[in-house]
Amino acid sequence: QMIEETNRKGISNLVIDLRNNRGGSEMLCLQLLYHLTDNEQLKDFDLYVTNNGFTRHHFKNDFQKHLANYRRLHHNNPPEDSLFLAGKVNCDQWLFDRITNPGSVYYIPTDRPLFKGKIVFIADHTTHSASALFTTLVQDNKISQVIGTEQSNNPTGPTVMTPFKLPNSKLKGSIASKYLVRPDSTQSKMFVPDYRIQKSMQDLLSGNDPLFDKAVELLQTDHTAIR
Repeated sequence: QMIEETNRKGISNLVIDLRNNRGGSEMLCLQLLYHLTDNEQLKDFDLYVTNNGFTRHHFKNDFQKHLANYRRLHHNNPPEDSLFLAGKVNCDQWLFDRITNPGSVYYIPTDRPLFKGKIVFIADHTTHSASALFTTLVQDNKISQVIGTEQSNNPTGPTVMTPFKLPNSKLKGSIASKYLVRPDSTQSKMFVPDYRIQKSMQDLLSGNDPLFDKAVELLQTDHTAIR
């Protein structure tokens, strides 16, 4: 409804501000993204999983699925204590696999309304988890440029907190159970915005927002870099 109303009113500029967004469901991010682009052949993150006792114990069902994928491709088991490629994070091959599958709870028809204007994203160190991955998806797939700073988690690196408590010492800790590689693996493991802008102390005191001002400037002047 939002996209239909936006197009009906002739709104041609859209700023998606992910600051202070703590994350949530990546699939909901993909549903929104599906309304922002007509390119259905976008790339997802590569998913790597550790083959060790901890992962096999804590993620029994998921690990068996990852193991089956590996066996289907390589006809054997991954080496013990290795980090093996288990597929994609949100799909089997292309980013919108589950979105376009009529049997999926996230299904959206292919004749969906599409935003017809220009888009720019804002994200910074307060952009967390799924929202940070969302920002990487749009940058790596050239959906939009991003204004801001580094984010709270890197687009390539270990992820998923797995809290545990040792039985004897009662010490608590957490082990990352997965490793993600961003869609464009040629890019930095750290997130690098297209325009690095950070609020100064004076901006905070005066209520200025140079990141949003830059977004407006780009939308008004750049007709090629923002898709």
